Amino acid sequence: MVAPVGRGGQWTYHGPGQIVVYPIASLRHLTGSSRRVEWFLNEFRQAIQRALTAVAVKSVTGDRPYGVYVEGSKLVSFGISVERGVISHGAAIYGEDQAPFFRGIHGCGAADVGVTAISTITGKFDWEECVSHLIPCIEMAFHSRKTCYPRSLIDSTQRETPCGSSRL
Repeated sequence: MVAPVGRGGQWTYHGPGQIVVYPIASLRHLTGSSRRVEWFLNEFRQAIQRALTAVAVKSVTGDRPYGVYVEGSKLVSFGISVERGVISHGAAIYGEDQAPFFRGIHGCGAADVGVTAISTITGKFDWEECVSHLIPCIEMAFHSRKTCYPRSLIDSTQRETPCGSSRL
């Protein structure tokens, strides 16, 4: 299904092999102001980069289009919406090869930017391992300890990550 949405970029694709992180947060609660979108985006992107480092992915940031890159190819795409000071939408982290899905789609409207995946870079992709690093890194970035975990992960073990421990 293709559905129009009112936020940046020209195309969005979410499908198999991606970790999609869609925080819904009040900017006023996080920052004291409903206008600090750039601060939120930078903190969010840095948290994702710290989690990627934990799974042996060295990345750089880019602003045109906004994202996280490895060797010039996009590994994480962002699409943020702000309405009445509330952030929604978020980021897609490409865990498995996305190239077949992006044929004919120019992510964020950038025809000259390719995509890559964690599995392409490291030779493997372990969803639970990635999520076990993402949760504490995002919590640390926003100083929040109130986290909703997918029910299927609640009874798993405690793991140590570069951003602290995560109950998975």
